Amino acid sequence: MKRLHRGVAPEVLTHYKHGQHNWEDVTPTDKAAIRDAIREMQCGLCAYCEGSLDALDQHVEHRCRKRRHPGRTFEWTNLFGSCDRKDSCGHFKDSGAAPHYECHVLLDPCVDDPDDYLIIRQSGRVVPCPALSDAARHRAQTTIDVLNLNLDHDHGGRSLCAERARRLQFYLQREPDLLGALASFSVDEAEAIIVDEIAATAHEPFSTIIRHFLRGAPA
Repeated sequence: MKRLHRGVAPEVLTHYKHGQHNWEDVTPTDKAAIRDAIREMQCGLCAYCEGSLDALDQHVEHRCRKRRHPGRTFEWTNLFGSCDRKDSCGHFKDSGAAPHYECHVLLDPCVDDPDDYLIIRQSGRVVPCPALSDAARHRAQTTIDVLNLNLDHDHGGRSLCAERARRLQFYLQREPDLLGALASFSVDEAEAIIVDEIAATAHEPFSTIIRHFLRGAPA
């Protein structure tokens, strides 16, 4: 999960109001406009796992569930794009796997910077950052659990931990001892290279593991 920056709400959302409409009333054309705005915000990646929405299919995700928070059904700030995995991300959140969580506890990548809460280890596992307050650690662990971000069984390569680890391994094929090579540069030169590498991979699936690796995440 990484920081997102939400743009202006698609105009079609003004066609619908809580108390007068349900999500099922949104026309296919209007849903397509909403999905397009979300895809632009998320660069075509799942808001939660960072998988490709083209490869994994997608749905419009209500961070605060419609059933429990009907007043937020058409609220732009409550809408994200989630992959269609059934055992993680939006579907897992809404399947009853974690029915008692409060949505204000779940990290909002348009409000919270996930890097302040979560680290992706080189193994692909997501863990809370060290030295968090009790409240922040609770939010971090709840987000990991509710979205099943450490899905680790491997059905056809769908293990999230394995996919992240493979992404890092693929990245390092061109420079297996990248950290050693960076150590040969001055601090400023190494930082400039790291910044360029992070920018170059920022819009690729599962890029956060690369960013965290370059910033010194543990194995």
